[in-house]
Amino acid sequence: MSMVGSRRVVATLLGFLYLAENAFAGYVLIFFATFPFENVDRENRSQDDWLIAVGLLLAALALILAIAVTAKSTVLAGTMLAVNSAITVSLLVWGLQKSDHSDGTLIALALAVEVTGIAAVSLSSRRRFDV
Repeated sequence: MSMVGSRRVVATLLGFLYLAENAFAGYVLIFFATFPFENVDRENRSQDDWLIAVGLLLAALALILAIAVTAKSTVLAGTMLAVNSAITVSLLVWGLQKSDHSDGTLIALALAVEVTGIAAVSLSSRRRFDV
């Protein structure tokens, strides 16, 4: 297998790993939005329902990115990564404002997910970058 062929395989694997990470994050968001917390009145129960849409959107964008990496569409993959990253940063800022603890863990997890996407898009590029 040539160097380009192995780069394509690794890029595809990273693209689908990015999909799995985002699907898990979406699951956690949906779980958080629908979990029946105690001592929450009915008016505040539906306050976090928007997290369901965000979780599904993150997973859908990651699916498109994984398909684009596999299909060698670097522009589409890069666009999906940029949109997904912007949503992730917005969600992270919101979460850090509401959280009193675990801030470092949230940042580290978000960074790990986004680095996986960056690596997938970078390796899927047709151009070779010499540094």
